[in-house]
Amino acid sequence: MTRAVAGVTAWSADDKTQDRCRRIAQSLGIADNQYVHVARDLAFSGATFPRDLGGGSREADTRFAPELSVVSDGRIDNRAEFLSRCGISADSAVGLSDVELIALGWSRCGERVFDAIVGPYAIAIWCGRRKQLVLARDPQGLRPLFFHRGSDWVAFASLPNALAALPEIGRHVNEQRMVELLLLVDPQDNTSFFDGIEGVRKGEIVRFEAPDRVHRRRFWDAADIKVERRRPEDHAEGLRERLTAAVHAAVDTPQPIAAGLSGGFDSGVVTGIAADRLLRDDRLLHAYTAVPSPDDAPSTDPRWLDDEAELARLVARAHPNIRHRCIVPPAESLLPTFDFYFDYVGAPCLMPSLSVWYAEIERQALADGAGVLLMATGGNWTISYHGVPYLWQLAEQGRWFAVLGWLLRLRGGHPAVDRAALIRTIARKLLGEGGWERLRRIAGKPRLPDWGVTPPRWSAAAAARLPDYLAGVDRPAPQLEILHGGAGQRSDRRVWLMRETMLPLYEKAVWLRRGIEVRDPTLDRGVVEFCLSIPDAEFLRGGQARAMFRRAFGEDVPPEVLANTRIGRQGYGRQSCLRLSQPGFREEIDRIPEESPAHRLFDLAGLAKLAEASPDADDGGAGFDAAYTQKLSRGISALHFVNRMGPGN
Repeated sequence: MTRAVAGVTAWSADDKTQDRCRRIAQSLGIADNQYVHVARDLAFSGATFPRDLGGGSREADTRFAPELSVVSDGRIDNRAEFLSRCGISADSAVGLSDVELIALGWSRCGERVFDAIVGPYAIAIWCGRRKQLVLARDPQGLRPLFFHRGSDWVAFASLPNALAALPEIGRHVNEQRMVELLLLVDPQDNTSFFDGIEGVRKGEIVRFEAPDRVHRRRFWDAADIKVERRRPEDHAEGLRERLTAAVHAAVDTPQPIAAGLSGGFDSGVVTGIAADRLLRDDRLLHAYTAVPSPDDAPSTDPRWLDDEAELARLVARAHPNIRHRCIVPPAESLLPTFDFYFDYVGAPCLMPSLSVWYAEIERQALADGAGVLLMATGGNWTISYHGVPYLWQLAEQGRWFAVLGWLLRLRGGHPAVDRAALIRTIARKLLGEGGWERLRRIAGKPRLPDWGVTPPRWSAAAAARLPDYLAGVDRPAPQLEILHGGAGQRSDRRVWLMRETMLPLYEKAVWLRRGIEVRDPTLDRGVVEFCLSIPDAEFLRGGQARAMFRRAFGEDVPPEVLANTRIGRQGYGRQSCLRLSQPGFREEIDRIPEESPAHRLFDLAGLAKLAEASPDADDGGAGFDAAYTQKLSRGISALHFVNRMGPGN
């Protein structure tokens, strides 16, 4: 399987096509991959069709469309279903690789081939006769894909910074995208942090008839998945069947497997199903749990679980082939993490303290020889969705008697199921951040924490660059509360599943630079679509949050895990990391060139003040998060990214 893709297509004779592709591939670290070069108008690097133009065997094969070239980063997990949906006989598919199957599927049904694939993918297709380039990305966005439009050519790659390696593109900060990050709002599209480099969105097809003639359409949208009424047991059995199939597909590789194992529902069931499958072949599963460092102060917030080690051990003990290890994140400066993100991820680091924790788990997985790391980061919005946003939806629709009925019968199972907190959340959504803050002031409550990294007052030049929806944003609004939550018939899970996150970029960089492929069965397309077909109320059946998970997987995790109602506290060791990073933070602010856009993008005075003072004791509260985890470390990470772009950008 290829680890990434790169390519350049030209609409007129261009002797730079292959050189550009080679330069992009070298930046990705895949320059040793085979190139396919067709009539000076195309160069691809990655898993390609045809594999060898010199022999001409595939080119002459009448099963395939003429003058067709395909490059793919991904895999087909539903081979039999794919063949059926594309009208391909099993005999025709014998001996074909995944990328050749995609080429054959395209030859049979065109763009509908993308809708037939279950599995992660980023695909580029060049139709030589029509001189059309088609880019597509899987609905869950598990494989990133970016492109740049030149005067008469288009370049694409798995990561945006690889495209920026071309002198014709260069490194210039995309100020609008940076502002969106600093304000913690969802981006309006999938543009990169590099000016001039755009992204293919989740479940999107981008078709180029020329660099300036582009057609974009979404072939998959969470809002289009129809809700189906089934018996409760059918919902549970269907979800279990699909997750099991997704986990089995994820471990269907000869490479050694590892898993991130927290004390929560999602990683526990994914790890357990994977261990059972591997045991059939007498294979081990390495599992890693992050635990607090000695200087981590206990949280004063009762919603947080400080140490998940014991719950994780209970899962590991139930499977004889799991080799469990607790990981203490190292005490180190965050500056190397910022460099890794700029050099290889192509984006600022949103949560630096978490990245230190992830990196240590990845290093241990490599030391144990693992090539695949299972994670379950999508579980909160799929298999263990708690369902509480359904009540926000009812409130937005004015169905107050229905809300009252649910509040009367709701019981525990998740921190979100707290009647007082739930009422406050509903009121906050109805009033908006400004109205909620005014109500708090009338009640004598302290101001909401300031999460803002942007200047208190926008300059006229900066404001002119902002889209209208940013103009009214309240800077003190907490993370993900600004544009989040959905309205009317769109619940939070559908909104979240359509969001563009930076996690696929990070995971791609980890695979390319550290040799670990991250796979998340909770974001398998079959799992996602089945979860979206379940009525929202089913996730609260019986008045208990996460009811669907309990019915589907209640016997697969220890009862102590099911009984836990606290959320694992992430970002261990951040106190030490922040202390060790402070000198570097101050230097980062001091080295900003006079002509840098950082002066209009960042609240530099606020960052400098925080960088000079040692952080107070970390009690897991909103005040610490606002000041140090969000404003300071996130702000300096973004500032470092801008500084690395160079003077004046």
